[in-house]
Amino acid sequence: MAGTIQRTNTKVTITLDTPITIKIGISERYTKDIIFSAFAQHHAQYYRELLRQEAFQHAITHLQHALEKRSGECYVINMAKAGHHHSESNPRELEVKNILVRFNDTSNLQQLKNVLYQIRCNVFHGEKSQAN
Repeated sequence: MAGTIQRTNTKVTITLDTPITIKIGISERYTKDIIFSAFAQHHAQYYRELLRQEAFQHAITHLQHALEKRSGECYVINMAKAGHHHSESNPRELEVKNILVRFNDTSNLQQLKNVLYQIRCNVFHGEKSQAN
């Protein structure tokens, strides 16, 4: 049996050559995140149209202000990595390390999706603790 393993930035593809070819793709991102990201990308224009409605714009701005920290940055902390968050840390660096999710651009549906998904994860997984 021969085969290949190919790795790209976010995906591993394994191809096995047996009597038939078997190809397996493994993504580093969760399926829900892939689906939500595609939704946000597809509906970005509709979201911008919704933002023209005063009530909707007010709700989004209210969410952003609720996430505002002392530094003036708006973000949600990834509670699975809360021990790595320090208020004096640079939010951009913490975002790269997936320690927080920023929401600085209310016109960006992808940012809104990321923030809402992180809030959801914090609520659903908050009671769980990591094994040491």
